[in-house]
Amino acid sequence: TTELVFPKTLTGSAQQFVGATFTRKGVYRQSVRFVSGDYSYSVFTSTRGSQLLDAGVEVKNRANGKITTVSCNEVPRFYIFDLKGTLACDPETAIGKACIE
Repeated sequence: TTELVFPKTLTGSAQQFVGATFTRKGVYRQSVRFVSGDYSYSVFTSTRGSQLLDAGVEVKNRANGKITTVSCNEVPRFYIFDLKGTLACDPETAIGKACIE
């Protein structure tokens, strides 16, 4: 059963996603984010060195700022650097604007 499909059409779909990689307080994070209605969805991984700290999807209610994290049960394969130059920088990361670098 499909629970979420975004976007509904593929034409121009890359412009509806933003991506970022950054390090904050020793934690490296990579993410791809999109907005649908009142919610922002960020697919992410967070690591410290080679240790995976968390991975999953953060769902943010844009009206009240509440964030719910759905963690992955297994280590995801995340090829974010394949998206470099395709996705715009994310202006809403924990460090402000960040790009896939």
